Amino acid sequence: MTSVSRTAGRRPASRGVELFFRQRLVELRGLGWIASAAALAIALISHHSSDPSLNHATADLARNVLGRPGAYLADLFLQSFGFASAILVMAPAVWGGREILHRTPAPLWLRLTLLPIGVMLLAISFAALPRPSFWPLTSGLGGFVGLLLLGRLTTLMGLSHLTFGDAVLALAILPAAIVALTPVFSLRLGDLARFGASAGRAVAWLGRVPLRFLAERHFGFTAARAVLMKALG
Repeated sequence: MTSVSRTAGRRPASRGVELFFRQRLVELRGLGWIASAAALAIALISHHSSDPSLNHATADLARNVLGRPGAYLADLFLQSFGFASAILVMAPAVWGGREILHRTPAPLWLRLTLLPIGVMLLAISFAALPRPSFWPLTSGLGGFVGLLLLGRLTTLMGLSHLTFGDAVLALAILPAAIVALTPVFSLRLGDLARFGASAGRAVAWLGRVPLRFLAERHFGFTAARAVLMKALG
């Protein structure tokens, strides 16, 4: 009887020790995700067009903070996906944060499957935007992948003859990108709905500021209140 009770007393203790080490391993894995996200972010931010890359061979030292490996990595992602590469930084950072806080993310296979799909869809949407002067790459904000897919889809759907065909297609694809990335960030469609409602209220509230300014400028303060109340319902 004594030996049996001692064995039964050890089992909860051993389970507690096992749970403790399992949680620490999960936290270490979360730190690994965050470290990889930080490294990629540093490489992307410190990207320089004159650094060595797959299409630019040079013996000069790389200006990238992470040296030649960072220069190659940053150029590969930015040339391929453009500004959508930011998702490749955000996703592992969120995964790591959730694991450190012991919040169960979506299954890894689902995240790794939908992440490249969401990045490519975002790249297509960004490819329709005009290239700003500060953007160092000729491939545009969507990279050559976004530019290529946007052109193919525009032609396939018969929108190539339209002046704003690219923009129409990009706007249509953007919701699909958001839906694809929702499980990647362990969100739910209900979360997106609440976020959209909050964003709509914020835009409506901010819209009152210029509306009030214009009303007061043209009608005076007293009349402006009447115009505002009528316009805003």
